Amino acid sequence: MPSPAEFAEALRGRRNRERRRTWSRVVVAATATVLVAALVWLFFFSDTFRTRAGTVEGNALVSADDVLATAAIPTGMPLVLVDTEPIEARVLELPEVRSVTVARDFPDAVRITVEERAAVYQLQDGGTHSWVDADGIVFRTNQASDPELPVVRVSGERDERILADIATVVRAIPPAVAGQVERVDAASVDRIQITLADDRTVVWGSADDSDLKSRVLTPLLGVDAKVYDVSAPNHPTTR
Repeated sequence: MPSPAEFAEALRGRRNRERRRTWSRVVVAATATVLVAALVWLFFFSDTFRTRAGTVEGNALVSADDVLATAAIPTGMPLVLVDTEPIEARVLELPEVRSVTVARDFPDAVRITVEERAAVYQLQDGGTHSWVDADGIVFRTNQASDPELPVVRVSGERDERILADIATVVRAIPPAVAGQVERVDAASVDRIQITLADDRTVVWGSADDSDLKSRVLTPLLGVDAKVYDVSAPNHPTTR
């Protein structure tokens, strides 16, 4: 059994250890508070992380200046407070932009990465030629024709469905035939036909079964004829 002196010494040691633990907790809490305050000041009140600029990646058709002007990045505010969703929505208003990602690029910039639309064909309307993508979206109009893109004329209603169906047909044209295409005409979604450079005509019909029609067309063009009808690909005809 410990003596009274030993018991008193043990009690003093225990109290000292408790005081040291208490002071350690106080120091840790104070340090954490100071650190949090420093981070809050750094990110929200200092000039280090204030938005100063925007960068644009992935653009070719639309200029970086046009993207940044449309984005209207709120410069001067803390970068952590910049709301990226409204910026994305504004950039998506550009016809050439198919999708966009906006990210904070610390310490002081906003990075805008765009995916632009890819033209499948050009829609002829009088003296203008408008680029159309695979979804049937018209996104750029030019006075001059682009020799790299098939020319399409639509005589009926021009809604997004028929423009998308035409894109399906154009993309299905066999590579060996694509270079011979003079133009594509569409009176409706089920009356699409292709005129070749030698005045031969391919009656495609609708965009349904376009892959099968493509496979049927290549050998069918070996037949001496003026019209090649693959609108019913299981029963193609020539005349």
